[in-house]
Amino acid sequence: MVELIFHVGMGKTGTTSLQAALSENSETVLRDAGLCYLGMWMGMVDPAFEGYGGFQKFLRQTPERQQQSAARLVAHVQERAAHEGFTRFLVSNEEYLEWGRALSPFFSALAEQIPLRVLIYARPAGSWLPSACAQWGAYHKTNMGPVAPVQDVARRLVQQYDHILSWHETLGERIHVRLFDRKTDLFADFSTQIGADLPPASRNLQARPAPADLLLRTAFNSHFKAPMLPNAYNQQVLPLLTNGLPRKLSDKFAHLYAYDTLADVITGHEPVWQEIRTRFGIDLATEPVSAPPPYEPAELIDALLGNLLDLTTRQAADLRELSGRLATLETAHKGVPETISALEQRLRQQEQRLGQMEQEQAQVRRDLAGHTARVSVQRHRQLDTNLALIAGHTVPGAVDAAPIGTQAGNQTGTLSRLAAERDAAQARLAEQKQAAEAQKARSRAELAQMQGRMTQMQGSTSWKLTQPLRSLSRLLRRLGRS
Repeated sequence: MVELIFHVGMGKTGTTSLQAALSENSETVLRDAGLCYLGMWMGMVDPAFEGYGGFQKFLRQTPERQQQSAARLVAHVQERAAHEGFTRFLVSNEEYLEWGRALSPFFSALAEQIPLRVLIYARPAGSWLPSACAQWGAYHKTNMGPVAPVQDVARRLVQQYDHILSWHETLGERIHVRLFDRKTDLFADFSTQIGADLPPASRNLQARPAPADLLLRTAFNSHFKAPMLPNAYNQQVLPLLTNGLPRKLSDKFAHLYAYDTLADVITGHEPVWQEIRTRFGIDLATEPVSAPPPYEPAELIDALLGNLLDLTTRQAADLRELSGRLATLETAHKGVPETISALEQRLRQQEQRLGQMEQEQAQVRRDLAGHTARVSVQRHRQLDTNLALIAGHTVPGAVDAAPIGTQAGNQTGTLSRLAAERDAAQARLAEQKQAAEAQKARSRAELAQMQGRMTQMQGSTSWKLTQPLRSLSRLLRRLGRS
């Protein structure tokens, strides 16, 4: 009989480190212990349930669908147990914790079909709330509007403890709640619970951010009304801070004034100093290295903040000017996309009209050729008839040579007139085609000119800086109001 284990949190109890260790060791110590780590999501039930987005689909299932998903999961683990020899299967994801009641049809159906354990690590509120508020109040802002005061965030997050009771009400003794406090050896306790000796992950994951970093993230995230994932700050702000220098002011100072390293540099140049002594009789190498200026944080901060104040106010004025110029530029070029679209539509219409004219020209040619052929056939038939009358008939007055000549001349005149009409029609079609080609060329030139203007505008500094300028302008206006 196989066993299914769900590790569902809580968050901020080492879950990320545990999941990293499980992934790293799934094919070694876990497999040797007969334990199969299934991962975080329900992709084995349905590929559409893989990842965070798939988990949202998994949550939206009806109770009947949840029960069907439970049956598919049981079938999956039983098949792998039969073919691969596993005796225990593990899913680890803290996202499940707050959805225990909503997913009760799924877990109740599992409990009826297979031995099931749900593992929860609970951290004392005194240490969990500060860590959780920093994580989901500032680092990853989960509320609408600015970053909320810590007590408001705490009132919302403390409800996580309520879910422990909900799980117990659904599954009873299958719920195992473990204490996670400062004395807990997480990996040792977790190894006991899953029946496998799980070593720690090779690297520490999701360490608590430094206060300075958290303050910067708080200031950044508060500019956005919607919840903000950490990636937004990482992509927009961190590249500006990563310039090859240390982040702290004291480390920047030490980086600049590391004069204790200069003695080795001077010693390494000794052959030159010796040659100068020999040639000129002066010593340039024995004087001690000058001492660096003392590190005075208060004096440095005072001077730096004064300079930053001047820089910030100057940049605020520049940003206001650039914002005005950008607004003027956007207004001036507001209709450019519509103009290009209109030109493209005109060009398509002209191309369609040209195609129609070419079809009409071909039809006229076919009609002229057919008419000429019919007239020629009729003329030859008439001439054959007249020749037959001349050669074989004796009826007086049946044939008159003069009318025959006149009729032949008339037919020749008709053919000449038709040929002239054909040539005139062809000339008109050629003129129309030439005019259409000229109009097409003009339209294409206008389109290329408009596209060039559009490309030039999009390549300008003002266009590229639109979003950062607006964001900084909003920040400065908010600072002005405060």
